[in-house]
Amino acid sequence: MFENRREPAFGATKVGNSRTASFRYQLVGWCELIAREVVKARALNNHSDMIDKYLLDALEASSELSCLDAASLTKMLLCGDYVLQLAQAMTEETSPDVIAELETQVADAVAGIQPPDDALVADMEAQGGGYLPESRLAALGEERFAIVETIGSALVGAAENLSRALKLSVSACQELEFEAIGLRNHLESLKPKERRERRAELTEEANELEERAAQWRAKNREALDAVVDALDAISRPETTEEALYDVLVNVGKLNATALELLEKGVTSKYGEPTPVGALTSPKPGKCVLYSGEDLDVLAALLDQAEFNEVDVWTRGEAIAAHGYKCLRDKPRLAGHYGGSWRNQQHELGAFPGGIIVDKTPVDEPDDSYAPYMFSTTPTIWESVRTLPKKNDGTYNMTPAVRAAKDSSGFFRSPNVSKLPVGFGGPALMETVEHASRAFRAGRLSKVVVVGGQDVAGDACDYFTRLFAAVGDDSFVLAFGDVKFRFDPALVTPTQFGVTRLVDVGRERDANASLRFVDAFAKELDRDAATVPVEFFVSLWGETSVAYLLTLIALGYRKIVVGPNPPACWTPAFIDVLRERYGVRLASDPETDLS
Repeated sequence: MFENRREPAFGATKVGNSRTASFRYQLVGWCELIAREVVKARALNNHSDMIDKYLLDALEASSELSCLDAASLTKMLLCGDYVLQLAQAMTEETSPDVIAELETQVADAVAGIQPPDDALVADMEAQGGGYLPESRLAALGEERFAIVETIGSALVGAAENLSRALKLSVSACQELEFEAIGLRNHLESLKPKERRERRAELTEEANELEERAAQWRAKNREALDAVVDALDAISRPETTEEALYDVLVNVGKLNATALELLEKGVTSKYGEPTPVGALTSPKPGKCVLYSGEDLDVLAALLDQAEFNEVDVWTRGEAIAAHGYKCLRDKPRLAGHYGGSWRNQQHELGAFPGGIIVDKTPVDEPDDSYAPYMFSTTPTIWESVRTLPKKNDGTYNMTPAVRAAKDSSGFFRSPNVSKLPVGFGGPALMETVEHASRAFRAGRLSKVVVVGGQDVAGDACDYFTRLFAAVGDDSFVLAFGDVKFRFDPALVTPTQFGVTRLVDVGRERDANASLRFVDAFAKELDRDAATVPVEFFVSLWGETSVAYLLTLIALGYRKIVVGPNPPACWTPAFIDVLRERYGVRLASDPETDLS
């Protein structure tokens, strides 16, 4: 499906998953309607966790790279009607108890929604014509449409990051508060004399833990409010084009917060990543492949695989998992197989075991491996079976493990190869020190930050050529699966103490790149506009667009995007991006680097 795409993941003519485009655009429309009511409710200090969750879930489902099937999207649209009614009810003076009762009623109504039949799905699809890009383009005009579409796409990417961050932060904040309660209980259990001596110390520690949890929650709330504000602004005809550019920058700030919260949540649960070589050559044994970027799902798979004596291999952005000690210490994490999503048909067809795909772009599998392939969510492809869920909400990996047992598995390889990963943690500051010393000594000219999702089509070799063109006086700091364009043979040491490719993780680990550049600028006493760093962003997916706006919001001005411009970008809009924000369109990689 995606191999034939020629445009990035948004534009005047979205060419990705056309089978569900109508539903996905309608979801964004529902989010805008709900956001308008939420703004009114917020003025009365009325909030609803249910509405917050729906907005993030709906925006995530509206992603161009979402492979949710039409029935699932239809049910989400039906849920949107109830959520809108809840938001409207909250625009009047309402007590927390009343809001809780309303949420219960909505939850009961949503639970009663029956699986939609084909007639209802077709009817809902037909209602979406006015939400499609061509209709909105005609209504808004080219210039306004370019701004609104860019903001909307970035908002989807930011919402995806924020959704994952919030899931991690809930348990993390609870643990901080539980630890604070433990300290206070311990204080009370001490003998009177020791209690007096340690009261100040233990009370201060408990207060600090509670304050950290409170600040974390406050940032979550700030980010959620920013999502609502952006949706509200782009939905209003009275919002001027100049005001929309302010919204564009604000969405960049929102994504910066979301990336920071996400990184904080991941490290609180899994610790900080550390450098390691991920095995990329076959290891004999029965095997199952995980293609996704949710560490929780991978951890559950590793536990079940250990019980069944099956090896687990990562694919795509999941290679980042090898950088976390608590995951790589699990005995069944064997190594990493394959590259980015664009090689899906060839690589998955050749994998000798079960396959699990998790919220990642999915091509329709051919008959050779479809029986061995499973997804964590329903997809548009009928041949891809969905993993069942257990009573506790976790996935039952048994079907994929059975498929692994029924397959040949890997045989021994005469060669051993590895790829270095895990540089987004403590090693990042060491990289800053090496880079700063090398720059002052004249041995380093610049750092090249490359991030985003891999591309396909006639411009697919841009990043391959870009990586090859990076000189000996530079190195690449990369995140996302576009890094698989780098020739493994080029992962060699530089003259200033770091490898030519410094892998800081998944596209959702992009905050590591921001921390690096910020620390590098401070070491050199330079501002964002003059730090010797160039950014190359692969605009292939909404999270990449969100990252672009984050760079703009943070003041970085050496940004190359591409390799193709989004279809909705007009010459006038491109001129604004260049003149205001220093954004250039990719042309020739060797020239772009010079």
